[in-house]
Amino acid sequence: MEEEKKINNNEIPPEDEKQNNIDNLFLNDYLNCLEKLLETNNLISEMESYRKNLYEEYDNYVKVKDKLKKLINNLNFNIIETKTIDFKEIHLQNIKNKKEKIENIIASEEKEIDSFKNAYGAALEKELKKYNISLKGNYPNFKIAFFTVQMKLNIQNLKNYNCTIWFGPKIERLIDKYSMVPSKLALKIKELIDNLGSKIEEKELFELFKDIYTKLSENYKNKEIPIIKFYCELLDVLKEHYISFQDNSKSQRSFSYSKADFSFDLYKLRNKYPIKLRVATREYTKDRNLHIWVPSNDRGEGVNYSHISIGGSDLIGMG
Repeated sequence: MEEEKKINNNEIPPEDEKQNNIDNLFLNDYLNCLEKLLETNNLISEMESYRKNLYEEYDNYVKVKDKLKKLINNLNFNIIETKTIDFKEIHLQNIKNKKEKIENIIASEEKEIDSFKNAYGAALEKELKKYNISLKGNYPNFKIAFFTVQMKLNIQNLKNYNCTIWFGPKIERLIDKYSMVPSKLALKIKELIDNLGSKIEEKELFELFKDIYTKLSENYKNKEIPIIKFYCELLDVLKEHYISFQDNSKSQRSFSYSKADFSFDLYKLRNKYPIKLRVATREYTKDRNLHIWVPSNDRGEGVNYSHISIGGSDLIGMG
């Protein structure tokens, strides 16, 4: 009865009170922890927000920095381009001024050269007429008799000039450098004409041609001999005769019989004796060792020939 009375009066037994105290302490600790946890979560949220803002700010900074770089680069390019344009304009103006000066100098020199060429051509023609030699062609190549004379002017000094003398249309170079003084050149041309050929009497020379042809033609069915082959054989025969002649002569001179000499001998003989020459085709004219140029007249005209035949009408060839 006494216990019931105590319970009714809300009295807590000692052991229950102890447990109650423990629960209260735990609850307080839990609440404290929960509070701290909430504070921590709030702090983390704030930090995350700050981090996000920080990244956004950094991205903005990078974008701004890139824009600034592009702006600076464009600015530098514009400055360089402006300077380059200014430099180009000045440079082009300088070039234009120099070009005008050069053109004036060239025009003056061309006028002087034209004047010189006209005067020179007239003076040379006058000197050549003294020897009944004709002049054809224009600067820089004049055709004089059987020769081509190639002028070589020195623009800086018109008094310092020379010429190359060729036999035919630049077939064989006879003289590399010679004075262009009209009187001297005309005399040299006369000497060259006088010295062309073998200087053997025409009938005797033709007999020699026939002997060589008879010897060589045995090896050719169509009786046409390559003209260079014929020339080489003639050269050997003439050389042998010349050496034999020199043994009995007080005069000892070197032997010379060029293709130009042979060409001139053919020019003299073919209109008087039955010598036939075949016109060289393109196949032969490609190689200067397969054909020989022979003049048709004393005005520098001529034809390239590749084969020679002598004698009757049964021999193939063109005269």
